[in-house]
Amino acid sequence: MATPPPGLASLLSPGPQPPWLRAQAQPYTPIHQPGYCAFYDECGKNPELSGSLAGLANVSCLNNTRAPRLTGDHLALLQRVCPRLYAGPDATFACCSRKQLLSLENSLAITKALLTRCPACADNFVSLHCHNTCSPDQSTFINARREKAFHDQHFGPFFRTNQVILTAPSRPSYQYDSLLLGLRDVCYAPLNPNNASLADCCINSLLQYFQSNRTRLLLTANQTLTGQTAQVDWRDHFLYCANAPLTFKDGTALALSCMADYGAPVFPFLAVGGYEGNDYSAAEALILTFSLNNYPPGDPRLAQARLWEGAFLEEVRAFQRQMAGTLQRSLEDEISRTTAEDLPIFAISYLVIFLYISLALGSYTSWRRMPVDAKVTLGLGGVAVVLGAVMAAMGLFAYLSVPSSLVVLQVVPFLVLAVGADNIFIFVLEYQRLPRRPGAVCFFLGALTPMPAVRTFALTSGLALILDFLLQMSAFVALVSLDSRRQEDSYLLDYFLFLNRYFEVGAPVYFVTTGGYNFSSIAGMNSICSSAGCESFSLTQKIQYATEFPEQSYLAIPASSWVDDFIDWLTPSSCCRLYAFGPNKDQFCPSTVTSLACLKNCVSFTLGPVRPSVDQFHKYLPWFLSDPPNIKCPKGGLAAYSTSVKLDRDGQVLASRFMAYHKPLKNSQDYTEALRAARALAANITADLRKVPGTDPAFEVFPYTITNVFYEQYLTVVPEGLFMLSLCLVPTFAVCCLLLGMDLRSGLINLFSIIMILVDTVGFMALWGISYNAVSLINLVTAVGISVEFVSHITRSFAVSTKPTRLERAKEATISMGSAVFAGVAMTNLPGILILGLAKAQLIQIFFFRLNLLITLLGLLHGLVFLPVILSYLGPDINMALVLEQRRAEEAAVARTASCKKHSFPVSWANGTYVNRGFQHPAESGDSFGDPPPQ
Repeated sequence: MATPPPGLASLLSPGPQPPWLRAQAQPYTPIHQPGYCAFYDECGKNPELSGSLAGLANVSCLNNTRAPRLTGDHLALLQRVCPRLYAGPDATFACCSRKQLLSLENSLAITKALLTRCPACADNFVSLHCHNTCSPDQSTFINARREKAFHDQHFGPFFRTNQVILTAPSRPSYQYDSLLLGLRDVCYAPLNPNNASLADCCINSLLQYFQSNRTRLLLTANQTLTGQTAQVDWRDHFLYCANAPLTFKDGTALALSCMADYGAPVFPFLAVGGYEGNDYSAAEALILTFSLNNYPPGDPRLAQARLWEGAFLEEVRAFQRQMAGTLQRSLEDEISRTTAEDLPIFAISYLVIFLYISLALGSYTSWRRMPVDAKVTLGLGGVAVVLGAVMAAMGLFAYLSVPSSLVVLQVVPFLVLAVGADNIFIFVLEYQRLPRRPGAVCFFLGALTPMPAVRTFALTSGLALILDFLLQMSAFVALVSLDSRRQEDSYLLDYFLFLNRYFEVGAPVYFVTTGGYNFSSIAGMNSICSSAGCESFSLTQKIQYATEFPEQSYLAIPASSWVDDFIDWLTPSSCCRLYAFGPNKDQFCPSTVTSLACLKNCVSFTLGPVRPSVDQFHKYLPWFLSDPPNIKCPKGGLAAYSTSVKLDRDGQVLASRFMAYHKPLKNSQDYTEALRAARALAANITADLRKVPGTDPAFEVFPYTITNVFYEQYLTVVPEGLFMLSLCLVPTFAVCCLLLGMDLRSGLINLFSIIMILVDTVGFMALWGISYNAVSLINLVTAVGISVEFVSHITRSFAVSTKPTRLERAKEATISMGSAVFAGVAMTNLPGILILGLAKAQLIQIFFFRLNLLITLLGLLHGLVFLPVILSYLGPDINMALVLEQRRAEEAAVARTASCKKHSFPVSWANGTYVNRGFQHPAESGDSFGDPPPQ
């Protein structure tokens, strides 16, 4: 038997639990408003972290109190570690102790090795973790994780879904081969969870209308209706059950039950797809859904479920009919598979960048001097420095047992290499273009004023490099394409295609109620139910109204209500009965018992709607939740609600949930809007239910879907994206103005060009099908930094030019710096980006190949086409100080190099004037002045 993990063993042991485990047992933070903490101080260690990470395994204590005001050393420590949270000596509140701040400081120190090249990234990283750990508004940060924790604590993790869609658009029949071997060990069995058989497993399919029995499927009977006799078969039973899935005995001569063999109804929208309206006979697809039990990470039963899913996947792949399927583990498996297959693509990308930089850094004059002029050692050395920093950071985290991710392994080295190569390339090219001048030329190193010969060389070598690079890229990429061509399919692609085509409903959504609501009162029941006597705007009624507008609410199927079914179960019938005499007097008598002793009803007959008293509610509700449904009492709640209502020892409802269904959600926007609409509906329901007498003010209703934890980020990604981009643009503008000598006009032109690049990138994202999400936002933030490379060098070259007109200065800036921008910025990014286009992972193709290609091309066009035109019209005025310095430098150079002794100047030393007797000016003739006569 496997040994339970330390955390589980501690929970099962009779001894006292450590504080952090007691914190986990709490349902959630009841106070959820600004100025309150969710955690404070440290309460032990996380047992899941060990080895070199043991020092970082401290776990915070649950503490939902007001944020304390910091003073003294505590305040000084916060100001050092999290300066953005400092609000003055008397107004700084935080939700972290000294111990937490010291732990946070140690944790943040590890990441600085990776983020050294990006100070803004490091600052944002520190700010993120400081706010999560110490913000005084900590309790308001996230709802989805809190909601998921509450749901999983009371109802367990959402069961593992394994789904198959079979299509037969032109086949007359369908044969089902059983895939149930081993399923009973891992399946979700609502009626018999402790000792499940195959018949107890929750499998939703059309065949469940026949209880997965071949004999019943092939059964036929003669039926007489209006004097005519005809044969009825599986088709009649299917249509009857599709329209009345809760029927225990259909109205045909077959007299078969519509209930699944595990005791629950099978709704048609979960069994077939590809039909219009209620025309179920036109369905083109069968949907088989196998629900498995899910477990927390580390539970050995989770490994068993994953093992069954692996075998199930092999059966699906071997099936000889058109089929698409997905497993709970499918996305993880596909990401792992595409990651391994894309590693050669990234290796080729890096190799192309190495070759290009090594060749392009050289300044070639002839074939014989190529070994001398080529900068192979310098290029590889510079690239090695960049990659060394990346590998050192990745190696450090690997040594510390910090798990990596797809983005870290594939994208971070590529992006850091591209940025590092830009800096190397521009630095070397600018160094090569410096004219060799003796003496005072060192004072003008920053002016970058090229001689005509250097300008000609730049154009010639730039064109040669372009042609050389195009030849290499065309031939090499063709070889890579031929060598790397492979089949690019995935069973998940077919599944998502069938999902959009055949599904009639989307994922289930649970409206979860927290503790503090009085379900046992009449007003409490009436505000929940939807049957006779209930409020017109009760919880279930509001959800019902929302399904009438699926385009706005994203809800398709109303919520099932345990309160309504409990009331129906209590209604005097064969469901809720008591033993009238005998040893079990006044105890529950199941509907399957035919004894004459079971004649006493749980509640008395009334003229109006049945409502139990408070005592009856608490007494009968556990019986209802443990009563299996059958043909005599189809309202038994064991199958449908045994896991949907959580009771304490006194029978009080701690938590409950009401399950509805979304409409089919096909993309990220649908999931995001569905979450937004569900939360708005839940907030409206919460506001009304809090008005019911006896309701706790902290009571809440929230929607829960398994995808909410991921898609919650999309709710605020637009305003947060605008804020982050604005935050990047402000320091960019300030630094540009500062480095250009407080030139406000140049800074504004740079800022305008960068904004234009961002706007055009967002526009092309819409045209090229690149959705806006967190990954896109990361690339857009990166685009700000890359755009600076495209525009700042040309703007600076324009600002330091001494040509008389703006047009001439724009030409000079484009000629002298344009080739460096093209070769050093664009061409060091494009090779690797183009190779990424061969990657099979959609994440890489869409968000890194397409988006980075757009950023590079648009940055190049704006830097070399748009910006020079703007500068020629609106660029800053000529810098007269630089003009004066240039004239003085020329005069000093002329004075030092005067050496002509063949012709002396007649001089009138009386008045100190020179007399020119036919000699040309040295600047025109090229001759030098002779030494002046001695005084």
